[in-house]
Amino acid sequence: MGNETSQSASQSNIVVVNATKSSETKKETNEKSVTKIPKFKPLIPHSASGIGSADHYGLKQVSPIALVELITEYEEHLKQSSDIVCNEQTSLSRDIKKTDNTVAAILGVCQKKQQVYSVWSTSIQTSIRDINTSLSNIQKIVDKIIPLVNELNAHLPIDEQAAPFSQNSP
Repeated sequence: MGNETSQSASQSNIVVVNATKSSETKKETNEKSVTKIPKFKPLIPHSASGIGSADHYGLKQVSPIALVELITEYEEHLKQSSDIVCNEQTSLSRDIKKTDNTVAAILGVCQKKQQVYSVWSTSIQTSIRDINTSLSNIQKIVDKIIPLVNELNAHLPIDEQAAPFSQNSP
């Protein structure tokens, strides 16, 4: 019976040795993935010494004179670009004003011509109406005169009579 208790005690105290291996591999894989992340290296470090310095990253220090020259050239470029844009805007504004003035002048001329043509058209219409009225009155008079001339012609002696008149004769 004594052996049985020692065997049951030894079976309940089982130690697993492989558990530490799995945690070590996790740690190693984490370290490997962290080392694969690219590091940011600024061109101009924010401090002259310490971890953020240019020497720490193996970069040459940028000369302040070269940096000032670069910034000055960039400033000059921006100034030239703004001058070009300003000149182009001024030119466009001037051209737009010229175009507006030209269009206004052409519109004024066209309106004056339209008024003149309107007056002429009204005058011509009035003249045509008056001529039509006159022609109508003349036609009425001719319609009255032709029968009277034919009647007078009929009262003349035969050797003095003229040819009979009609509206179709020339």
